[in-house]
Amino acid sequence: MGREQMSTEWGKRLPELAKRLEDILYRTFPNKNDYYNMMKGPIEPQLEFAIKTLVDQHQQYQQNLQLPTQTPSSSSSNQDAHLDGLSKLFVASLRLQFASTHAEERD
Repeated sequence: MGREQMSTEWGKRLPELAKRLEDILYRTFPNKNDYYNMMKGPIEPQLEFAIKTLVDQHQQYQQNLQLPTQTPSSSSSNQDAHLDGLSKLFVASLRLQFASTHAEERD
């Protein structure tokens, strides 16, 4: 039951997350040739970069919302562990979504 709810939640959030990560990659590789060459190689390093950028943007946004007397509570090692977990989860989600999409096309 809990796993199904998690999958449903990720199913709803995944398209927006993918769009935001793709936007980061489009800004990093602004012309069609650079983007195409990037996609020919392994995607994991590019996704890790995009996820780290997204996490950094979110943390900056959260810091801007905090009162000036407050300090961020997470350490860089916690951020690295979170990023690694998020990266693996996102890549696994993409692979699962890709597999299910292609399974539906074959049926």
